[in-house]
Amino acid sequence: MEKNNDHVFLSVLYPHDDSIIFIVPGYSQEELNIEIENDLLKISAEIKSEDETFYKRSFETSFKIKNLNKVEASLINGILTIGFESVKPEKTVKKVKIS
Repeated sequence: MEKNNDHVFLSVLYPHDDSIIFIVPGYSQEELNIEIENDLLKISAEIKSEDETFYKRSFETSFKIKNLNKVEASLINGILTIGFESVKPEKTVKKVKIS
């Protein structure tokens, strides 16, 4: 994780088609929030100003993932793994009658 005066940037360790892995040292499970809003996967942390450190600050980031169906997350030793399942929409073809 890199810090730049007012901003915290998450290090994306390895993006996959079905998961994203972040390096988030120092954050606890209770401090991290993961939300889904439509096709938007939001990851954030709200840290009280007295608890902030050089490496640990409040942040929010989001990713657009189409047809998001199911999301699971785990945090082990500062590595946040977010696995997701997206459902491919069925293609429907409708024939239009010409009159």
